[in-house]
Amino acid sequence: LNANGRSLEVGEVFAEKVDHATFYRKPGDENVWVRGYKCLLLYTKDSIYNLRKDLPDRFYISGIHEDTDSCLWVLNWHDGLHIWKKQSDGQYIYQGRKVPQKEGITLEMGGKNLWIGTPAGLYCYNSQTEEYTRYGLADGLVSDDVIALKAFRGDLWVGTTSGISVLPL
Repeated sequence: LNANGRSLEVGEVFAEKVDHATFYRKPGDENVWVRGYKCLLLYTKDSIYNLRKDLPDRFYISGIHEDTDSCLWVLNWHDGLHIWKKQSDGQYIYQGRKVPQKEGITLEMGGKNLWIGTPAGLYCYNSQTEEYTRYGLADGLVSDDVIALKAFRGDLWVGTTSGISVLPL
């Protein structure tokens, strides 16, 4: 990685424990979010910003999305959805938690809604109304145990432990 015109060793960048690291980049943006077991880092062409380095032991980030309203949505495996709002100075301010279900496995933006896969079904979060709608077996999913999501060509592909369901967005 390179920041401030110098190469950085992985140990310099990730001085904290970063088990299960995953990367997220908003389309059209040069910045990259790096999520790990107890940290959330924003890597820009000029610097590395640690959004949160004091996360509790059970804060395993299982999904991340930055929307067009400068909200950073972070799904935690153990206690649901957390929101940070980007300020005009570029800093992110924690806005709180929106919990549809205790365990969040996967996160995807589809249409204007945020979709959350959990062991207890698929949740659609409408940020305008701040309400959730739950989908499960009765709504056409092949299983309530959702493990993967992908919005693709106007549909939401829902991977479950029993197969794949495709829902129109």
